[in-house]
Amino acid sequence: MQALLNKLFKKPSIYLSNISPQLPQFNRVLWSSFEKHVRDLVKQYKCFMFIQVFFICLMKKKGKCM
Repeated sequence: MQALLNKLFKKPSIYLSNISPQLPQFNRVLWSSFEKHVRDLVKQYKCFMFIQVFFICLMKKKGKCM
């Protein structure tokens, strides 16, 4: 089981920024920084449970979040 988990977590394709289309600036800066922070926490604590992140768009312009 551990070998399977190691294999899965080493794949860059499982990053959430690759799964859900976002604004390029969001993926390249904000989300990338968040993913790095989570990976650093996992290295530091060896066990880390990530529950959920959500984003609420409060302002819309032409159907897109600002």
